[in-house]
Amino acid sequence: MITEAKQVTKNFNSSEFACKHCGNIYISEALIKNLQTLGDHLHFSKAKVISGYRCKNHPVELQNKNTGQHTKGLAADIEYYDKNGKLVPAKIVICLAYDLNLFKGLANVENASSEGEVHLDIRESGSYRGDETIDYKTHWTNPYSYYGVTKEDVEKYTKATSKQLEVEKDITKDQLKVLVNALKIRIEPTTESMVYKDAIKGAYYNYTETVENENYTWYKISDNKWIANNGSYLEIIPKAQSTNEEEIQKLKGIIKQKDKEIKDYQNEIKDLDAQIKELTSYKFKYTCEKDGKYLKTLKKGETLLIK
Repeated sequence: MITEAKQVTKNFNSSEFACKHCGNIYISEALIKNLQTLGDHLHFSKAKVISGYRCKNHPVELQNKNTGQHTKGLAADIEYYDKNGKLVPAKIVICLAYDLNLFKGLANVENASSEGEVHLDIRESGSYRGDETIDYKTHWTNPYSYYGVTKEDVEKYTKATSKQLEVEKDITKDQLKVLVNALKIRIEPTTESMVYKDAIKGAYYNYTETVENENYTWYKISDNKWIANNGSYLEIIPKAQSTNEEEIQKLKGIIKQKDKEIKDYQNEIKDLDAQIKELTSYKFKYTCEKDGKYLKTLKKGETLLIK
């Protein structure tokens, strides 16, 4: 549990989840990271934490017969705003959270002041699927049918145009090349999962994991990003053998060493230039201040420079 203020993810600081009654921070890091993942799929510009941790003396908890997930630091009531700064409807957030399967507790808690507020928790046991806009006893099984939301409705918020998953060809990494049009990138390795966006024909993608499911081989190209192959959708390009990789690393080491030698030579040249300037500043001229004989014994090969 996090008990002090710190930046936990790109968009969330633990201080945002402090109890509104006592000011204490007691919140699950896993919860915050799941909230970030959910927001990333929505391409959110910001989020507003309505309620995070609640101590047992919080007014809401005093009204409850049993202490809830907020008192354990495992829940948050939150609003998400899309990339244009507009509030994402609670029904959309719930359906997406349901698909991602990141939370055991999901509830619509939108009210007169907010049409986007949802309850999300990672309770240790059991599950909760509620509609608190009616009462605490109303539950649903599938949010899509319950709220009348379609996959297309959710995809309006989740389809990406900005995040670059495509990469250059790289023999040091496991890669795949897309051979067909309209191949879907999905958030889970199943055709029942939500579409993230279409893969680009002819593009290369790195992959880190494979899963066999539904007569397809699924390739993980990023967190919650999967592409299916039936044997003809993709060209699979394994990374080069270790001997090639070792040779590449060896060459990179040589280049690094040569760069260092070049810098050393450049420093030597600067030192020599400084010495030349010093030597050329001497002039063969001597003004005698007092009559007398001035002798200097020189050895063979020595030069006497007089300023």
